[in-house]
Amino acid sequence: MGYYVDYEGSISYPRADEQRLAEALWALNHRHELKNGGRHPKQGDPYEDNWFSWLPSRWHENEPSVREVLELLGFEVDDKFPDGDLVSYSVSYNNKIGDEDKFIATLAENGAAVILYCRGEDGDGWRWRSDNNELVTSNEYRTYAEEEYPFVWRESYRAAMS
Repeated sequence: MGYYVDYEGSISYPRADEQRLAEALWALNHRHELKNGGRHPKQGDPYEDNWFSWLPSRWHENEPSVREVLELLGFEVDDKFPDGDLVSYSVSYNNKIGDEDKFIATLAENGAAVILYCRGEDGDGWRWRSDNNELVTSNEYRTYAEEEYPFVWRESYRAAMS
């Protein structure tokens, strides 16, 4: 079981911020209260007892780059601009929901520009974007234009409900 989601969008930040952002992501692995995975009964090792979804228990010890962390989480990552002072990734994700929201929020809180369009398996849609070092969620709402012949629909509906 689980709830499947699709994410499409981009994550960008100054190349000079790579190390600082990676360190902020690594620090998450010491925040055991944020982790959704875990074994029961607990055996006393917080890294083995608790883990982030899809990640090995001690993933931070390899000091992965921002891109490598995103890939460990299950994102497909492509360079939008491979050279220059700006790191810009086109990212996509198609899997069960895990703990990726905590990592995306950490990037946004540390100055990365995030824009992700999200769609759940039930059709719900939302957008994540960074704004003033915060990850903001906006829900998608659908509206429909007025029907050209509403009286036909109403009559058909009444007949069907009789």
